[in-house]
Amino acid sequence: MRGKRSGGLLARVRWPAGSAPARPGDGWPAARDGEGHCALDWREAQAQLRPVRHRWDLAVLCNLTADAGCRPAGILAAINAQADAERQLSPQVLSGRLRELEQGGYIRHEDLSVMPLHRVYYLLTPGQRLIADLGSIIRPARGLRR
Repeated sequence: MRGKRSGGLLARVRWPAGSAPARPGDGWPAARDGEGHCALDWREAQAQLRPVRHRWDLAVLCNLTADAGCRPAGILAAINAQADAERQLSPQVLSGRLRELEQGGYIRHEDLSVMPLHRVYYLLTPGQRLIADLGSIIRPARGLRR
């Protein structure tokens, strides 16, 4: 009976007094187009949210800026200081995540020297937008939890 559970996500949300939907399905009326179809293209949303699917991608993006380059060792230290002690990011995983995020157009690197290699990473506009968009989603949701 997959997908037929009663009490879905909207039923579990703690709504502010007087603002709960009247019945299931009424929770997000603005998310429907004029024909009653969902206004969100889930395939496009999943493609744009690809960086938040992997455990560490969002942590990497949140620890970079557009104007001040950051070396991988600095990124690693910052993330591991923020993460739980039992879940630490390894240098090998960080290297792979940086490569993926760069290929996705969310970050870029600059080699300041070749011998020894001195590489710094910067956050690009798509990464900045993703963080801003997620921030606007997370902030209102915090108010619903109590």
